[in-house]
Amino acid sequence: MSIHIWLTLKLVSIFLKSGNMIIIFSIALGVDKKFKKYWTYDSTQKTLIKTNFQILTSLVEQSTIIPTLDWYEKSALVCSKNMKSQNFIDKIYEIPHCKKEIKLLFSKQFLPVEFLKGQTIISPNLINTSIYFVNSGLLRRYPLKLGIAGTSQLFIKGDFISQNGIYLKRASLEYIECLTSVELFATNYKQLERFFRQEPEAVKLLLCILEEQKLKEIENAEIMRLEPAIERYRFASLILGKFIYDLPKRVLSSYLRISEKQLSRLLVEVARDK
Repeated sequence: MSIHIWLTLKLVSIFLKSGNMIIIFSIALGVDKKFKKYWTYDSTQKTLIKTNFQILTSLVEQSTIIPTLDWYEKSALVCSKNMKSQNFIDKIYEIPHCKKEIKLLFSKQFLPVEFLKGQTIISPNLINTSIYFVNSGLLRRYPLKLGIAGTSQLFIKGDFISQNGIYLKRASLEYIECLTSVELFATNYKQLERFFRQEPEAVKLLLCILEEQKLKEIENAEIMRLEPAIERYRFASLILGKFIYDLPKRVLSSYLRISEKQLSRLLVEVARDK
């Protein structure tokens, strides 16, 4: 069997196992670290696959590395993480103001963190100086009033989250809870303050993030004023997209300001209209 056919079979096996649409191989995981210089990032998927496949076959033919199945799996894992980071970097690049180089440095102040379903990342019991970017998953904000947790806002991929009132040292009486397992990018204000001393212009990026948060809060409040409830549902589904189907009924009903029985009738009406 030729080396190219053998590698193709390996590629297919990893493709099926990982479920990824494409697999990008990082030569940095090779035995010889000098091959790190071959790692490049290009937004064109075909270029990525072609370039790295040619390098990989060349290295194997030269017996420079021994590409075991474990090697492929680790490569795919590292590249998957790089792609997740790229989602966040692209979001920062979309923010107006500042040069691209400063935006990239700003993005490096954030590190990936993960939380499990049901975990609370922000509560009024503790000042939390972190700023989070939602890379995947679903979260909600809820104030606890008279023992009732009513959902006031939902967060999906692409949203920023932070606690209100931290500089006043008077945290808002709200919680942020993970409705699913989530992947976030996080930094804190102290880290950003150190960074801003080196790059003062980058403070504009933080201001844009805070403004975006406030605008989404206002938009969310306006939607919740719509009548009847089915109109609130339709606007919420436009914003949340497919995520609205992942919400437990108790959460969705509290978000729409209706009972679970009313929600059941509303969903029947929505299904009838389709």
